This record gives sequence, C-alpha cells and structure tokens, in this order.
Amino acid sequence: MAAAPTYDLTLPWLQAMARHTLAPDERVEILWLGSAGADDPVAVLPLVRSAGGAPMQGRSLRGLANYYNGRFAPLMAPGVDADAVAGALARALAEELPAWQALDLNPMDPADPLYAALERGIRERGCYVQRYFRFGNWYLLLAGRAYAEYVASLPSRLQNTLKRKGKKLAQMQDARFEIVQTPDRVDAAMDAWEGLYATSWQQVESYPAFMREVAREFAARGWLRLGMLWMGERLAAAQVWFVYNRTASIFKLAYDPQYAEHSVGSLLTAHLMRQAIDVDGVEIVDYLSGDDDYKRDWMSVRGERWGLRVYRWRSLAGFAGAARSLAGQLARRGLDKVRRAGSRSGT
Repeated sequence: MAAAPTYDLTLPWLQAMARHTLAPDERVEILWLGSAGADDPVAVLPLVRSAGGAPMQGRSLRGLANYYNGRFAPLMAPGVDADAVAGALARALAEELPAWQALDLNPMDPADPLYAALERGIRERGCYVQRYFRFGNWYLLLAGRAYAEYVASLPSRLQNTLKRKGKKLAQMQDARFEIVQTPDRVDAAMDAWEGLYATSWQQVESYPAFMREVAREFAARGWLRLGMLWMGERLAAAQVWFVYNRTASIFKLAYDPQYAEHSVGSLLTAHLMRQAIDVDGVEIVDYLSGDDDYKRDWMSVRGERWGLRVYRWRSLAGFAGAARSLAGQLARRGLDKVRRAGSRSGT
C-alpha cells in the first residue's frame, strides 16, 4: 500500500481518531479491497458505523474524519485506476456492507477524479447521492522560491507589519521563538498549548487527548512543528503545524489577546514559514479549512472541499433522509430563483 498522501490519512492519525473522537454508539469499520493473488490491498476506506438512535434516522456510515481533517479519501495502491477503484468501492458500499441507510463522506477534494467516479458509481447502484460544500481551502504553491522571495510577494500591508512588529519584538529582551519537534518536549509544550488555547478566542478544545496523541506520534516521526512565541515565561502565541509529504499544514493556532498589539500571531506564522520553506524544503503550505480573510494574504490558491451524502432509497430511513435532502435542495433552488427575480425587478 502506498504512503498516505496527506497527514490526516496516515495510520497514527486514524488510530488517534478511532481512540478519542467516536461517540458511544460508533465503531470503526474498514472497507478493504483486495485483488486476486495479492497480499496488499488495492484500496482501503476507513469508516465509522453508527447504530442510529433516533426514529427514522436509521443506521449510518461516515468516513473516519471530522472537523480536524483537511481532507478525507480512500487510500489507494500506486498505479491503480481511479474509476475501477471507485466502482469496486461503490459496489461494496451499496451491495455488500450490510444494514446502513445513510452514508456521509467528507471533506473530499472535488478536483480528485475519485470524487466524481465514486459519486457516479454509488448513484448507479440505486442510491440518492447529494454533493455538498464543506469549506474553502487556501494554500500556497512555492514553485521553488526561498523564504525571502516568498515574503517579497506578500501584500505590502503584511510586509510592513512583519517588518515593523518584528523590529520591535527583536528589541524585547524577554521575547523568544521556539519550535518543538522532538518527542521529549511534546508533553510540556502541549501543557502550555492547552493553557494558551483556554485563554484565547478559540472555542474549548473538544478532544484534548486526541491532540496530545497526534502531537506525540507525529513528533516521533518528525512531522510535528509546534511553534511558540514566549514573552518571558508567558506563552503569547502558539501554532501547530505538520510537515508531511513536502507539505506544511497549518493545523491549529492561538494567541493571548493581551499581546494582540504586537501582532504575535503574524510574527509566529512568518517564523514557521521560514522554517518550513528554507529548512524543511516544503513545496506547499496549506491553511486547511476556512475562508478567513487573513489566509488569502499568506496563500496563493483557493480550493474547496465537498462531501457526498448518500441515502438508500430501498430502506425506510434512507428514503426519509433522501426525501428531506431533496426537499431542502429544491427549497434552496426556489429561494435562489426568487432572489434573482427580485434582483432583476429592482426590489
């Protein structure tokens, strides 16, 4: 089996997901596609099965992913045909996996040929399939540039902020940067991270044990870059980055509002950018999920992540879910037509 293309499809990530993020009525189920005479699988699709407690909700399957993921996809062996894999996965999902009424696979890359092929294959097997938008994805293509060249391409407003605030920070004797990469520093760094996260604008961390396990496992493999900006003994800003497969993924960030005037978040981002570009030699920097305005200042390209929501027409719960989804789509289309008509009439 080929190495996972992204950090959130690697084995340590999936194992941490399975250990720390499932609901009591959920269990992991792996769809494993093999070929005759071969020991390794052709494709693997990690799923979560839910018993479904509410009436008419039914039993469901979903990808082993949540809002922590920048991407979800089946894992495929190198050189296999995407259409053939999609067809085999669709057949297995629709005809062989027992007793499910609803399936949700997200967040997927709609530009990946497997996305459209999987949608088509499942629909051909008598299921209702709905595409739906999940989030925008901003990323940076470096094209061989060094850090200095990259900074020169940033908006002048951001360049000026980095120059002015960086100069002031350098004059503060108690300010220092740190990038935690090794396992021996992870637990102390995660203690500091959790304390900062609780004081920042961010919501409460839903799965702190998941975060800590991922940090430990990724540090052991050389993938962790936990950037920290200290003001004396106080942590002013911190960011969790992963460097995997020539891509630096900006996973989590937080700062203490007390230090907002120093632009500590931007200065720490620049420090980690220098590390990722000039030291780690990455080709892509990925801001993962969200269309926040500040991301377009740092990145160069916007992509999207979408999902596939599937219902089985033949089951009562699946039929009810498909009907609800279809009614919602029709209602949204009707509202869009009303808005367009109102715009044309000047109302």
